[in-house]
Amino acid sequence: MSVSLYDSAVYGPLFSDRRIVELFSDQRRIETMLAIEVDLAQVQADLGIIPEHAAAAIAQGARDLRPDMESLGAGTRRTGVPVVELVSQLRHAAGLENSAYVHYGATSQDIIDTAHVLQIREALDYQVDQLNALIRELAAVAHKYRHTLMVARTRSQWALPTTFGFKAAGWLSPLVRHRERLIQLKPRLLVLQFGGAVGTLAALHDRGIKTLEALASRLNLYAPVMPWHSQRDGFAEFANWLALLTGSLGKIGQ
Repeated sequence: MSVSLYDSAVYGPLFSDRRIVELFSDQRRIETMLAIEVDLAQVQADLGIIPEHAAAAIAQGARDLRPDMESLGAGTRRTGVPVVELVSQLRHAAGLENSAYVHYGATSQDIIDTAHVLQIREALDYQVDQLNALIRELAAVAHKYRHTLMVARTRSQWALPTTFGFKAAGWLSPLVRHRERLIQLKPRLLVLQFGGAVGTLAALHDRGIKTLEALASRLNLYAPVMPWHSQRDGFAEFANWLALLTGSLGKIGQ
């Protein structure tokens, strides 16, 4: 039984995109968080913070791990976040001798927020492909029908003539601006979150910044000026961008 339109097999396709639903599924989120833990361990091994054999064991443990979703749910209910239980399962999979190096110097919010960013980036790659295709199509329509006359309206009443190409150009223009806005937004959105327990990277001593920079590079994310987990303006700006895009598409649909 579905609990919302979005997970309904019958009504879901009317209100959501299956690709986006899959990208933000529980399974994909857990896989993304595990991948971050593996990359963190490898970066720390490269910097000599943890043994190389520990990083290899963590990577193998992540590959072998079949997350216990019921335990993850119980752990989230107990602690408020899924990372604590996930790290526990990964430590078990990596072996007792390597368990202390799992999630080393990190905090739960580092993994949660960075996973969100990585999922958003993948969704954006998909959405931008669709946006670019729509821009090309509307540009072709605007050109093809630039001389095709139609009745224009003022306050829903017939007014002077216009062309359908001009109308299509009016749909196209804001979409081009939205694409430009997204380019400007990405450096503020696609940013690594990594600060440790209180944001100071204290557990990593003098190699905290090097770990941050190396992990950002490995994940192909922007390095933060400072930990931002209590600063949500990047996500809010992205939500506003989605609202602008939705409004422009809705105008075409209407």
